[in-house]
Amino acid sequence: MLKIIYFLLILFFIILLLLVHVILFKFISENSKNSENYMEFNFISTTSDNIHLKTIWILWLQGWNENTPELILEVRNSWTEFNKDWNVIELDSVNIAEYLDLSSKSPIRVLAESNIPPAAYSDVIRLNLLEKYGGVWVDATLLCMRPLDEWIYDALLPSGFWMYHGRDYGKGPASWFIISIRNSYIIKQWAKECMNYWKLKNYNGKPHDYFWMDELFTNLYLSDNKFLSEWNNVPYLWCDSFSQSHMMNGKTGKECSKITKKSLLYNPPHVIKLTRHSSSVNLLSDTNTKCAIEASRERRLLLHDKFYDPLITNNRNIMSNLNFTDNTGLPDITSKIGVFADCGCEFSVNFIVELCKKYNITPLIYDKCGFCKNVPTEVFCRPLLNTGRDLGTFLWFVTKYYHVIPDDTQVYFSAGNMKKHNRGERLEELFRGNFIKLGQLDSEKNFSLSEYENTQLFRAELPNFKQWYIKYIGEWIPNKKVISFNALVRTTGANIRKRPLTTYINVYNELILANNNEIVHYIERAIYDLFN
Repeated sequence: MLKIIYFLLILFFIILLLLVHVILFKFISENSKNSENYMEFNFISTTSDNIHLKTIWILWLQGWNENTPELILEVRNSWTEFNKDWNVIELDSVNIAEYLDLSSKSPIRVLAESNIPPAAYSDVIRLNLLEKYGGVWVDATLLCMRPLDEWIYDALLPSGFWMYHGRDYGKGPASWFIISIRNSYIIKQWAKECMNYWKLKNYNGKPHDYFWMDELFTNLYLSDNKFLSEWNNVPYLWCDSFSQSHMMNGKTGKECSKITKKSLLYNPPHVIKLTRHSSSVNLLSDTNTKCAIEASRERRLLLHDKFYDPLITNNRNIMSNLNFTDNTGLPDITSKIGVFADCGCEFSVNFIVELCKKYNITPLIYDKCGFCKNVPTEVFCRPLLNTGRDLGTFLWFVTKYYHVIPDDTQVYFSAGNMKKHNRGERLEELFRGNFIKLGQLDSEKNFSLSEYENTQLFRAELPNFKQWYIKYIGEWIPNKKVISFNALVRTTGANIRKRPLTTYINVYNELILANNNEIVHYIERAIYDLFN
């Protein structure tokens, strides 16, 4: 009997130790996110949580297979081939459940099982997807004519949302092409009104009008001042303007003129709206539909063969042609702002937000890898083209807002990855007012770099750091202490303007040619001197 009691006591203590171990492991795991070691964390993601941040949504309810019309496949191909580093998600009536809640009593499932028309169901899907994930919604008849990366970031800058102006002579929406970051005010309110509309109809019956979703949008900007303000800030482009996206409206089956062919090939709109009623005959004969598809194909081939390179032909020296006297897309500037170049790092974003709160700094986060998926709704965030790394973001910001940053506003520039180079602790030291260690200019005069982290770099025109510095920054003073590494610097509006705008423009132009380039490492060594 005594042996049994001993055995039970030992078993009890073993179980107790296991429970303590489990509790401690859970506690450490939950709190390690806030530790000073900035550890990496692995987690299992569902399909919907693991969506590529740069996402294009296209829906064909009948399914993507051998029965999919040729026109629809041509449209799909135009998006995948123009936008090779984007994730094109081909939606159908079945796989929608991978991205939206279609459980038995969910509102969207109830709608799907009612007699809602397919077009209206598609409207519901697009708004809910964009609210949840962000990205680009394209109708299955919307032909891509230009790469998104060529123009989308400036379009999203003011409101985190972009759409052609369409109805009511350019005042209202054109809902067949919608671009939004996840937390844009417009998409949230529009999706909310969409579901309220169908709840009032008890999910039964047809919409009162084919353009019911557009009418909800119009009602919102007539009744919600913030919604109206955000819509007014969206860069204006009327789809019915000459040679714009509606240039084929009512003409898809008509003969294509020589002028139209030339326009489509050399100066097309972002997209061209076709119609699903275009017959296979229209794809064989010399129609506007066929012209548009052929022009899209040819532009893709030229892009692929480097004869048409949007980053070089369209963006090279583009900054010198812009007007930098407005504050479009910039929130109210406080006495302290932090400009962060993020790359979809959820832990780092949370760390940045909390640290900025602690020191009363307004964070402005620019996501180089997606659509602000990991940024809290209340925090300002905009996506940017992923070129020039962190330094490209800082220079873009300065060239854009050079004239509107107040003299006494403190500006902190930092890369977004807080786990690298002990950046989190160093950033806090900078916030506290402590100086960062600097090196002498002459110590890096012969620096050059052809490869970094096993990646071949886009080489600089000049052979070393000293020659580049003299050309772009100014006089070489060997004993000058300006060398600072790892993309971390503090300055003010007044200090920024000690250098002419053209200096920043010229340096920025060197960065936008690629993401991995030698110039990034040159600028990193001159960053303190450049901004101060």
